[in-house]
Amino acid sequence: MITFATTTQPDIVSYTIDGTFDGRKVNEVVSRIKETADRQGKIRLLGVIKSLDGITNLAGVFKNFGHQLGLIRQVEKYAIMTDKKWLSTLANIEGFFVPNMDVKTFSLDQRERAMQWLSKPTADATRNVTSLDVAGEHALGIRIAGTLGRADYDFINQRIDTQLMQGGDDEDELRLLIQVADFDGFTLRGFWEDIKSEVKYYSRIEKVALVTEKDLSTVVNVADFITPGLEMKYFPGSQLEAAKTWLR
Repeated sequence: MITFATTTQPDIVSYTIDGTFDGRKVNEVVSRIKETADRQGKIRLLGVIKSLDGITNLAGVFKNFGHQLGLIRQVEKYAIMTDKKWLSTLANIEGFFVPNMDVKTFSLDQRERAMQWLSKPTADATRNVTSLDVAGEHALGIRIAGTLGRADYDFINQRIDTQLMQGGDDEDELRLLIQVADFDGFTLRGFWEDIKSEVKYYSRIEKVALVTEKDLSTVVNVADFITPGLEMKYFPGSQLEAAKTWLR
């Protein structure tokens, strides 16, 4: 059985599971989240799990949950209240439920703490991506300084939307300049896996110029393992202008 409850915060979707949780019930949660996201934009989830029967592949259910939403970027935080230790352990594995979602578990008697956590601003409220000037109708430049979060990918998507709309052609391809100023938490493979899952127009990226102070030439030279079919080139930090020229 699944039930929904109202909270004092209109951007929080609160639901309780007590019994079987199958595809039909996933759809019920998705519908409620979609309704709230349409009204509020960014939303937060409070899931109270008292008992959970009938699921043999919990990860698959929640990944399907994320895919069905199509709004997963709208979900900022997810608090799970449960006394099931195995579920708490799985929820605390980064990316188990939905990659890049801020998830935290609480026991069933910690509702007040869960609500306080949901009410706090997310770490993603501060962006680690800024724009770079790049000439060309289909060229976009971004500068990365630190680990990327939800707000960063929202910003990248917004910039890509704007750039592609200027071209006015649904088939236009995009050339991307990425300058990495801070390597805290940055790996090329991890970054590009996030780009593929978080950037909605990923398939239209044609060329990428990567500008860094750290020598990534070896990595970029085998970039087909990371980005098959995509033209990527590394430039030292002192060659920013050369990277811009190469993109044209």
